[in-house]
Amino acid sequence: MKSHMNASVITHFNSTITDFRMTNRICFFMMALGLLVAPSFSSERLFLQEDLPIEKEKQNVENQKAVKQVAKQSAEKKDDEQENTETELKNTEAEPAKSADVQSPAKEPPAKEPPAKEPPAKGPEESYLELMNAWKELESKLQEKEVEFVVVGESRKNEIRKEYDLLLAEANELTPRLTAAAVASYRSKPNQDPTLVRLLIGMLTDHLAKNRNEEFFDLGQILIEGKVDITHFKAMQRSKRLVSFDVPELIDELLARHQDAEKNNLPRAVITTSYGDIELELFEDSTPNHVANFVKLASDGFYNGSPFHRVDPSNRVVQGGMPADAAKAIDYTLAAEWEIDNPRFHFKGAVGAARLSDNPHSASSEFYIMTDRFRAFDGSYTVFGRVVSGMEFVNRINEGDKMLGVEIIRKRDHQYLPEKFDPESVKKDDPEEAGSSTNPPAPTPPAPTPPAPTPPAATPPAAINQNPPVQKAPTGTAPAEKSSQEKRNGEKTPDQKKDPE
Repeated sequence: MKSHMNASVITHFNSTITDFRMTNRICFFMMALGLLVAPSFSSERLFLQEDLPIEKEKQNVENQKAVKQVAKQSAEKKDDEQENTETELKNTEAEPAKSADVQSPAKEPPAKEPPAKEPPAKGPEESYLELMNAWKELESKLQEKEVEFVVVGESRKNEIRKEYDLLLAEANELTPRLTAAAVASYRSKPNQDPTLVRLLIGMLTDHLAKNRNEEFFDLGQILIEGKVDITHFKAMQRSKRLVSFDVPELIDELLARHQDAEKNNLPRAVITTSYGDIELELFEDSTPNHVANFVKLASDGFYNGSPFHRVDPSNRVVQGGMPADAAKAIDYTLAAEWEIDNPRFHFKGAVGAARLSDNPHSASSEFYIMTDRFRAFDGSYTVFGRVVSGMEFVNRINEGDKMLGVEIIRKRDHQYLPEKFDPESVKKDDPEEAGSSTNPPAPTPPAPTPPAPTPPAATPPAAINQNPPVQKAPTGTAPAEKSSQEKRNGEKTPDQKKDPE
């Protein structure tokens, strides 16, 4: 008896070891296969954040109930139609047969049946649930094929691989449809379905992990417009999938946009061009002086007829803001506002203040719009706004195109008067107060020598008009006058116009 028990224990132990080894093989294979042939996003479970509350089981039950309800209604409709048909047949058979010698009256032609009504269009929520269930079914089949590939013999591996590829192609075809349906469902009923919100946050995380920054901000804006809880964005900061060095600044920008939307009172301006309107949101809370300057100049009609004098694809800028009439050039400059807490960076659509390359406090009326992300300008130029709509029109602007007008469509209830920069307020040996430790200004000359360089208003009008449209960083100057950033990049910067070299 004892020997029999020992044999049973040994047999069970060997079986357990075999199962454990097989499980390890399957897990290893699935990990490798996922790296090689995973679709653009694998499944809902990859989207779910570990640190968010999970109500998946509850939601699945609700989803199944909704689908069953639709199926039940369809079945009831079919039963009703079948019952009506059977009743008509019985009535026909019950009629007594008429005598052959009795001439039956002529039958009236049957009335035309009204055309069958088309089934009502599916709502966003129903389409999303249907596609989500199809996705889960595909995911289950893919997982079965992954396991089957491991356990079958070599003769069937090619067959399993082909079946897997067909399922994968079907999943890839379904992915954009599921994404569109999920977004439509969220827009119709924002934040009512926790599982849907987690799915969209997962898609957002996936965009970020795969460096799809434009899609990241587009989907993020949809969630912001739906007033998604900001804690979902903050949870992405803890995701183990996000390892890229630029992830923190991207999430910080999304958080800043969420906070701006909650305030819903930042100034806004519309630049009218021959291509269409470009709407700007201005960061008054972080760069109040540059915003005050832009709002005042726009309100005074300063930018009406002003040209876009520089379109520079290499530095990704479209620049304008010179006065249409050179005699109306402003006679002051602004102190830099980039050394602040949580500065905004040069993402696509950012609006920054142009300045002279050797003086951080030389910004006046000129500004530029970024056509793409450009990290080289961060920490050296003041970003005071961003494009919220009309970026497609920015991309069509050519050198020489004019602003037909700039209108302030929203502002806060106070006067907008810029504070003029006083060069005497900058200490000669304190680069921290000069605006940037990486791009220090030229030493302040002793009084009563006027400050260098000369502000734009002191430039003769003829010199401005004679300048070529493409603006270049100064060349031939002493190395000490160039910033360390310019030395590293060897690239042009969004400087104000200077005399031809």
